Amino acid sequence: MKTTKTDYLRLRWLYLAIGGIALLFIGVIYAWSIFKVPLAEHFAWSDSQLSFAYTLTMSFFCIGSLASGALVKRIPLWGVFCISAVLILGGYFWTVNLTGESIYGLYLAYSVMIGGGIGLSYNTIVALGNAWFPDKKGTCSGIMMMCFGFSTMVIGNLAARFFELPEVGWQKTFMVLAVIIALILVACALVLKAPGKDANLPAAKPARGRKEDFEPRDYSAKEMLCRVSFWICYVYGTLHAAVGSAMFNFARDVILDFGATAALATTVVGILSVCNGLGRVLCGLAFDHLGRKTAMHLSNIITVLSPGLMLVALLTGSLPLGIAAVCLAGLSYGTSPTISSTLTISFYGARDFAMNYSVSNTKLLFASFAATATSALFASTGTYFAPFALLFGFALAAFLLNFFIRKP
Repeated sequence: MKTTKTDYLRLRWLYLAIGGIALLFIGVIYAWSIFKVPLAEHFAWSDSQLSFAYTLTMSFFCIGSLASGALVKRIPLWGVFCISAVLILGGYFWTVNLTGESIYGLYLAYSVMIGGGIGLSYNTIVALGNAWFPDKKGTCSGIMMMCFGFSTMVIGNLAARFFELPEVGWQKTFMVLAVIIALILVACALVLKAPGKDANLPAAKPARGRKEDFEPRDYSAKEMLCRVSFWICYVYGTLHAAVGSAMFNFARDVILDFGATAALATTVVGILSVCNGLGRVLCGLAFDHLGRKTAMHLSNIITVLSPGLMLVALLTGSLPLGIAAVCLAGLSYGTSPTISSTLTISFYGARDFAMNYSVSNTKLLFASFAATATSALFASTGTYFAPFALLFGFALAAFLLNFFIRKP
């Protein structure tokens, strides 16, 4: 029986739902401020050591994403998902069996294996989603990124509750989570498929009255790298993402520094995750209905406000302002991957999106070093003012670079 256009339109929403569920679980990569707590207590590792673990995790997340872009052209999609599942399952198994004699075991197990495995599946799912929604690039990216961003609130906070149960603890929680993630990725391997040439999907249509500067052509990764526009976007995206990346590393700690209870600090981390998810879907809707320039201007205003408000909060000792700054950081960071995904497919086409997006996404590798840099500043100064002053400078630089972003 021939599949009709209506069938394809229904099928793509099913694929988006399955991909969204997978992203919800692998989004635990952003729950580090929660997951590092039992590791610090159990092994007595320092904050700087654990901050570097987060930086490495994000670095190998980018490397895994880059590898995915190359692998999807050489092996079947199910193969990529299975490799990802094995890496994540193996990484968690190694993590729970660490002796604590050396931090390098954590770097290899959690940062390299889990970070790399999540990067593999993340990029594959996002590329598939965008391939099925050429007419709703921003909305599709926003929904997927929202699921990824909500993970800390849903999965991270649920895991934190199990950490506190004596009969469960962090080791059993990690292993149960690993098995669930692996099973979901195997389900993705069995179900998800790329659209064929006969899919007959709706073509991209600009919103009414909107004028954009996108060129309707496909670029290879090599051609994309030769464009000045790409490097402006790359530096912009790195600075933009650095603000939220650093916040995810020490959100819980900075709230505790205001005198908040541990319970409130954990709740704020969950709110940060919610804002991260909302920022992703709201930015996607803004792209589709208001246009690139308006969406990016709004994002940049939020990005500048976040560290600026935190500096005011630190000077006045205001916990409510500090919480507001964390929320804005979540919204800001949430817009970052949606901007990256939508710009990549809009500027450089859908044909090589998987590879192009994975190349573009390597900016998160450099942005993740903001967590290490700000932790070092805090360690040397004993206050969060210097770290947030640095992030405020990054936000201002990104705000200015935004005005130089043009079509390829």
